[in-house]
Amino acid sequence: MDPMPLPTRERSRGVREFLAEAEEILEDLGRDLAALSEVARSGNVPPDLVNSIFRGAHSLKGLAGMLGYTGISGLAHHLETLLDLIRLGKAPLDNQTMEVLFAALDILGVLVRACDREESPPDISTLMERISAFCTRPLDPASRYPARPILPERITGALTEFEEHRLNENVRQGRMLLLVHASFLLESFDRELEELISLLKSRGEVISTLPSPGRDRADAIDFDILMGTDELSGHLPTGVTCEVVAVAASHSGGDLSGRVAAPVVVPPSQDYAASARSISGMVRVDIGALDQLMAIVGELVAAQTSLMDAVEQVRVVAPAAAVGLVKSTARLGKKLNELQERVMEIRLVPVRTLYDKLTRIVRKIAADEGRDLELVLHGAETRLDKQIIEDISDPLMHLVRNAIDHGIEVPAERLAAGKTATGRITIVASQKGNRVVIEVADDGRGIDLAKVRRQAVERGLVLSPDDPTDREAMDLIFEPGFSTREVVSELSGRGVGLDVVKSNIKALSGTVTVETQPGRGSRVVITLPITLAIIRTLIIDAGDETYGVPVSTIQETVTVDRGEILTLEGNEVLQVREMTLPVIRLDRFFGRTGNEPREAAGYAIVAGAASRRVGIMADGILGQHDLVLKPLGELLGGVRGVAGAADIGDERTILVLDVIGIIDEVYRGGSGLVS
Repeated sequence: MDPMPLPTRERSRGVREFLAEAEEILEDLGRDLAALSEVARSGNVPPDLVNSIFRGAHSLKGLAGMLGYTGISGLAHHLETLLDLIRLGKAPLDNQTMEVLFAALDILGVLVRACDREESPPDISTLMERISAFCTRPLDPASRYPARPILPERITGALTEFEEHRLNENVRQGRMLLLVHASFLLESFDRELEELISLLKSRGEVISTLPSPGRDRADAIDFDILMGTDELSGHLPTGVTCEVVAVAASHSGGDLSGRVAAPVVVPPSQDYAASARSISGMVRVDIGALDQLMAIVGELVAAQTSLMDAVEQVRVVAPAAAVGLVKSTARLGKKLNELQERVMEIRLVPVRTLYDKLTRIVRKIAADEGRDLELVLHGAETRLDKQIIEDISDPLMHLVRNAIDHGIEVPAERLAAGKTATGRITIVASQKGNRVVIEVADDGRGIDLAKVRRQAVERGLVLSPDDPTDREAMDLIFEPGFSTREVVSELSGRGVGLDVVKSNIKALSGTVTVETQPGRGSRVVITLPITLAIIRTLIIDAGDETYGVPVSTIQETVTVDRGEILTLEGNEVLQVREMTLPVIRLDRFFGRTGNEPREAAGYAIVAGAASRRVGIMADGILGQHDLVLKPLGELLGGVRGVAGAADIGDERTILVLDVIGIIDEVYRGGSGLVS
């Protein structure tokens, strides 16, 4: 009897994710192979279908290789080799080949199941030898049809082996060969070229897309697109020309099995499909479905809050009758909390998905720029909300590119400064309470604050280079259009990037700060909430309104008498633990009038991060709630200082404050109203 698989929770997360990914790849391979077997007899096999199967085998090989599953990676490699020969027209695609492909798929399923059950894998040497034999089967020379159309040398000389094969196949099938010439502006060529290729694919097969000498214009780029089609029909976009370069004579290809010089006998395979049960026990869920589920959970939490208020009223009137209700409500609250935690956990993914992308970016830049770079990554298992992971991908990419171009010196400069020739970028992710901190550090030259000040004066951001403090000078690098780079390079110099970083992080209710040491490097610290799906919020009364303040932004809450509030240069301030904080009265901030400050004692919600803190005045504190944040929509979406709205369970909707946005407005001297 097979040993029972370990419970999912006892498996490493990496193995579980591999099993889920492998199962999905095997399902896709099964569907594609079934479709391939339907069209194989006709000899007119869609190249995209074979390419899809090839990519699936390649992906499975890579995934298995990373985890040391040599059996799976070895078999997938052999399968990939055979598929590559098929897609290049060097191996026949007949019934015998299809049998081998399906046999390989079955045994790959067996191997993946063996990983799941931690069993010894079966012997696959016979199948590997069989696939190798198929890879060496010779083709009938008469079945190879070289292309004979007269094409420009710049086209034929630039075709890849695969493109040459597809050209031959289009000739064999008697298709017309068209050469489409298109010219695009540099600023929009990628989108327009993609649209043109999509249009051409609907009318035939795009064999190759190549840059063309074209017109002598610095702001334009030309392309030649070689395609095969059965008929000329439809219109092409303006500026696109087309000429027929060849009309091939049809060849009687017939059944592809006739192209085999010597058939190889394939022994009947064993019945490896012993079970139809799922391998991984994991499913992939659309993030939109989780958003909807989270919204429902939030509504349940709000309803439970209302129920608790009603039970409290009953308890006051009839204490004995309310005993059972109190216990039932407590149990309901406990289960709702568990449900909420489980749903939030489902949304969390490790940041290593980001690390993989950044590793590829650094390698590419190092190769392109001829630089020696090392990327050091820590905290890959730290988890964040899936949506936050997606939204910070571009900001992190900008930070890495900026560190390479602005921070890390060229090897000669590093050696002269007593450093190693290899520049190092270190990224560390860690969880601190209900927030995640991501640090991006480099060991480069650091930020030249004097140069930043000079650039700020030239751009009119400050009046004098002596005006900004070091902290204020470092904040200037996040201003739109600001760059200390004098020459535009492929990496930077256009003044875009860091302002995108700040705006994107701010939109996620996060903060970003910069630290630098001349000659030793810089460090950018990003602080983010773990999730935005449900926010723990402090509910306060301020004037005639009720607001929510995210708990993750609150440092402390203090009781304040009116006499403790001072006026400094016309602005109200409050002294809290040797810090002078700007006082925020929400009525005034949002432009509401008619509500004068109360004489009685109130509360100051000390909120913010690092040295940028404020005291948000409140007349009353109503408690904490977990709220599902909802956007305000286009009409009110431009109101600064508001993150969204939420229901609090007593049929009321409140505004949840964007504390970081409020702080930015206060330090800028503005208000929350849309200007």
